[in-house]
Amino acid sequence: MDTETTGLDAVQDLPIGISFAIKQGEAYYVPLVAKHLLGLTVNDVKEALAPLLTSDQLKIGHNIKFDLEMLRNFGLTVRGPFADTMI
Repeated sequence: MDTETTGLDAVQDLPIGISFAIKQGEAYYVPLVAKHLLGLTVNDVKEALAPLLTSDQLKIGHNIKFDLEMLRNFGLTVRGPFADTMI
């Protein structure tokens, strides 16, 4: 998983999208900005992503701590297990 953000400040900036792959050859990008949601609300997207982000499925990212902080700033909680390719 990876987030696209408004900047690199984990305290002040926000995510504008999240990308993730569930299985090989299948990946998704979900915008998190209202003007790109095609009639959905930000809360609709949060509710749809919550089961995936809180599941027991391994979440892998590069510098995943940053992504977790960004999603927390946005009001999304992500539960582990985690793996970080930067380590």
